[in-house]
Amino acid sequence: MDDRTVVGFLVSLTGFKKRASDLTKSPEHKTQFSFAAFVAAFLVTAFSLFAAGPLLAVSTLEWYYEIQTEFNGEDRSWGVSNPRHYLELALRTTPLPDMEGYLRFSAESNRWKDYKPYNLTFAKEGHLRMRWKNAEAVLFSQENRFWFSEPLLEIVNQDRIKDDDYGPRAQGIRLDFWGLKNVSGVGFYSQKRNGEDNLALRLRRPFLRDRIVVGSTMANHNFGTDVRDYDRVVAADVEFALGYLVPTLSRLGRVTWVTEAGRNVSGRWLSAIEKPLTNGFKTEIRDLSIGDFYNVGSYQYYEPNFYTGVSAREGDDDYKGYYVETNYRIPAKAINLKASRFDYRAFRLTDSKGRLWEKSQSLGEIYVEFVRGFTAKTEYKYYRDNNGIYPNFLFEVAGENKLARIRTQLRVKDINTIYQLEAYGFEMSVNLTDKWKFYSRVMNVNVPTQSRQTVFLQLRYTGWTSGEGFIEFGNPDQSNDLVNDGDFVQWDSNASTARYIRLFLKMYY
Repeated sequence: MDDRTVVGFLVSLTGFKKRASDLTKSPEHKTQFSFAAFVAAFLVTAFSLFAAGPLLAVSTLEWYYEIQTEFNGEDRSWGVSNPRHYLELALRTTPLPDMEGYLRFSAESNRWKDYKPYNLTFAKEGHLRMRWKNAEAVLFSQENRFWFSEPLLEIVNQDRIKDDDYGPRAQGIRLDFWGLKNVSGVGFYSQKRNGEDNLALRLRRPFLRDRIVVGSTMANHNFGTDVRDYDRVVAADVEFALGYLVPTLSRLGRVTWVTEAGRNVSGRWLSAIEKPLTNGFKTEIRDLSIGDFYNVGSYQYYEPNFYTGVSAREGDDDYKGYYVETNYRIPAKAINLKASRFDYRAFRLTDSKGRLWEKSQSLGEIYVEFVRGFTAKTEYKYYRDNNGIYPNFLFEVAGENKLARIRTQLRVKDINTIYQLEAYGFEMSVNLTDKWKFYSRVMNVNVPTQSRQTVFLQLRYTGWTSGEGFIEFGNPDQSNDLVNDGDFVQWDSNASTARYIRLFLKMYY
């Protein structure tokens, strides 16, 4: 693919976005464009590829089946509460060496606790991929193809764009390109089920053998109701490998200095606030080595209303602050010492006494590796704001060999406050045989008024060539991160061990 072809594709992508916006301005056309026009065009194109000459195409058919039942004892009377069947069929074909089509369908039959049947058959996801020498384009539906590599500001976040509902539901087109006059980049246009759409573009250009890298990012969220009803942020960034550019700094390592600055240039709603154009800025020094010390430092500055709904940090602005981190690796010992501090002061936010809101967090950690696969970690950190200081202590020991892996933790949260609690966690995974695996998590939380426990057990059989079976007890979500779980390890939580047993059988081909 030559340069003119890539440029032409970008121009056509921009035109596609404009035509989509024109269609979605009228509410009665939103659903028609989003689901009828797009999906129909996608399926016609995909099946045209699938029907291409059988001598050229290489096609595979895959399937996955899962059956699950649950014995629920939450009401102290055990009974079958949730039988479920789930089937997936996937067709993948490559009619040409640089072209791929993929469609996945699924069917589900479920019966919940209230005994209302739930049956559903639907197209799960699909895409059409085309690849050239310097570019790749993907037309997709219900797939998460919004990953974005941006150095510091995070103005684009895939979780805010993919329209999640037990899986991504957005649809659109994505283009990756490279080697275009030494410029590489990615752009995508996507649409949600409600007719709102997103457009994002990232460009990157290295100089002096990657010792200087310049980039730019744009993110736009169109609400589809008016010509100026949109969120938009643009940003530019630069990275310097100072250790390679400045000879006197080479003894300190690569010494990477990264800076990114952005501006919110959204539509009509932004003009109503006091300062219609708001800025964000962050700069960071990393890869700085001084002897056995490895250091990171950053400074950030965000004005009000900088972040929009395209970023996961929406509302995380209107402040300035800094972050520093130092790691020390003790010579000839498998011991690592870590210290970090993050401070910020808000621009406008004040507390009940009229004081400017301030927040800081400091951390100290010792990590040790022992012989025979054992490690230990001790961590102390405290969070401070205008309401007080909240210290936390964590101790962990873990070990692993061919037979088993174990991890035990102790955490004391909000020390010397009315919210203090102690959490104890234990995790174990054992290879009982080559075919039988056992996994368990047990956790206890103590607060002044009660002691709560949660248990999760799993027995797994892997003896089938194309399948595996599970028996589980308890709710795994209550102890996903052991004593750092954000829901169970809370002072005001009342959760305890969930009394149900689940049986799974999974088969695939």
